[in-house]
Order: sequence, then structure tokens, then C-alpha cells
Amino acid sequence: MFVIREAEKEFEYPSDRAHEMNRRYVALPEHWISHVSLLKSWDEILWTQNSCVIPILEACDWQDAVETYAVLGIAVAVEFFGVDFDRVYAQVIQQLKQQKIDSKVSLPSARFPTKKNEITNCPVCRVSIAENAAQLPERVREKIWQPAWRTTKREEGEDSSIQLMHVQPLDESELRHNASNARYGHRWCNVAMTDHSLDETLDFMEYIVKAHNRCG
Repeated sequence: MFVIREAEKEFEYPSDRAHEMNRRYVALPEHWISHVSLLKSWDEILWTQNSCVIPILEACDWQDAVETYAVLGIAVAVEFFGVDFDRVYAQVIQQLKQQKIDSKVSLPSARFPTKKNEITNCPVCRVSIAENAAQLPERVREKIWQPAWRTTKREEGEDSSIQLMHVQPLDESELRHNASNARYGHRWCNVAMTDHSLDETLDFMEYIVKAHNRCG
């Protein structure tokens, strides 16, 4: 249960109604401290039932969430299902323009990408997300036995598996989860970036290449 106090009034929101809050609210450490002993006893089911909050790093306005979802959807549709980019892009733009959530908001915003390669290519190696990272040969991974009843996430560990990544690292002081910053990219490329920006990652790679006299 979340209790919002404003102007001497209280508004209660159980987890299944948290989406009805009319603005973003931040639960600071002091809001949680008194509940720590209870939260420690929660099992996975309780955490799942109450998973209505997100880290402030991932916060965004509704329009950014919609546009980000659209960009990622276009990327997958085009690169993995062979959908024509120009056609689906035009359809998505039309839908965004006709949004009826808030008449004061005009979509698409200036953050929405306009070029195919901006959407469908990995931000780091600039190769299609449907191809191997940097077009390098696919490595052969030995099979590891495990019981048939266990869920396997082995495919997620492949170098070219796609992951959600951010061109600029997320920051608590700024809303960066938007259509200009969120992309699908290769796992290898995403891991290489860690928590750094694309520019910092490229500077690091350039230094390594020079250190090994691989500049050509």
C-alpha cells in the first residue's frame, strides 16, 4: 500500500492501483526503513505481486515509454520478421500522431529517430541486431548438461543475443529512458559498454587498438 500525503489529504494506492497515480512519486530510503524487517520476510510471490515500482534510473514520462516501445518494436519487426521498414515506420508515426492520451502532448517527439539504421542497428558495432556482433564469427559453446525441468537462459548468454541498452548511461538526476537513448543491441556490445556512454566506450576501444598497433 502506498500512501500519498498532499495538502493535508491522504490518498491510498494498493499495488494493483499504483498505475492510477497522476504523477511520478519517489520512495526515498526513509520511506522504506521502517518496513525493512517486513520486506526481508517476503518471498518471490509477494515481490511479484507488488512489483509496481521501478528504479528511479528507469523512470520516464508516458510519452517516452510509448515512443521507446515503438522504436524497439520496429527494430524487432524489421530485423527478425522481415517487415518492410518504410511501411511499418509510417504506420507507427501515424498512430503516434493520433494518440488520444493527452491532447497537450504532440507525438512523435523530436527524440524519435528517423533513419532505419538508427533503429535496427546495434549502437556500438552498427551491425544489424539480427547479425553477429561486429560481424565476427559465431563462437562455438560447449553444451552443458542440466536437468530437463530447469529453465535455461543459455541463449541469452550468446554474444549476439539482443539486449536493451542505453547510448548514454542512465542517471538518477535526468530522465534518459527515451526513444533517442534506448535501443536493442548485441549482448557483447552491451557488456563492453558497462555503465559508460558510447563515446567513452569508443575512446576505450580506440586506446586498446592503438596499444596493440592495430590502427592499420
